[in-house]
Amino acid sequence: MPLVAAAVLPHGDFAFDPSLLSNPTSRAAADGLHRGSLLAGRLLADAAPDAIVLTTPHGLQTSWDVGIYQNAALQGVATVGRDLQESFGPASPRKLYPVSLDGQTDAGLAQQIMDVLSARHNVTLQRGWNGVLPMPLHWGEVLALSYVANASAAHCLPPLVTLGLPLSRYNLSSAVATGFLQLGRDLGRLLEASSKRATSPASSRARPFLEPAFSEPSRNLSLCEHRSPSSPRPTSRTRTGETPPSASRRTRRPSTPRSARGRRGSTPAHCCAARPPSWTRSTRADGSASRCCTGRSRRRRRPRRGRPDR
Repeated sequence: MPLVAAAVLPHGDFAFDPSLLSNPTSRAAADGLHRGSLLAGRLLADAAPDAIVLTTPHGLQTSWDVGIYQNAALQGVATVGRDLQESFGPASPRKLYPVSLDGQTDAGLAQQIMDVLSARHNVTLQRGWNGVLPMPLHWGEVLALSYVANASAAHCLPPLVTLGLPLSRYNLSSAVATGFLQLGRDLGRLLEASSKRATSPASSRARPFLEPAFSEPSRNLSLCEHRSPSSPRPTSRTRTGETPPSASRRTRRPSTPRSARGRRGSTPAHCCAARPPSWTRSTRADGSASRCCTGRSRRRRRPRRGRPDR
């Protein structure tokens, strides 16, 4: 039977519950994303599939391989509001509440996917606790699949096959993107040739707005200090008695030749007066001194008495 339906389902809690947001612009964008997610969940549920093949970016992850969950039982809880806490600080969400989900793994289809894809791709089966305990699910799977479960008449899911993306997608996405695309094509052909009706949703993090999520956002600057474009950057090259560079001096001037620029993090060449005398004078071989306007110390070794100059 063919692949009967596919969709991208967000796992952000603001899409799951737009009432968490108080900013009107963000709330309106989240409402639109929420309505689209409900329609996608209805589409997947109305297809009446025999199995759901879910791709998640926040499940159990290996370094390079796509992991296929093998435990027979799946169980998890997602805390709605936690995503916004991480983005805007612990006081940001107006409420926190759990959403739970239970499911069963289609072991036969999972093994079939493993056997076919492992011939050309880096995939591996993942089983925990000897298969006795349920494999844990969290927000990347629970919130995305809840759209499908809530849209079904029985409020439950058909058997699942869960594919977890590897850690290499974070810092090496350009290197692994081609392989992921080919894996997706091979997975689609496998499902087309399968005897089961299957749907293939992909869990994704969607941010439809750029406005602050809250009218008075409480950002956690201890993790990533916010610095305005006009504020100067700290530099380890500032020496004792040297004037710190200002934001205007850090602006690159295309008309200034490279030889006339100062060293990175130091005062530019045209500001020699701000430097101490030891930085603004260069000594010639005859012992005379002249101003240095290149931003560099052009000291030459003074010939020692009684010894020839080297």
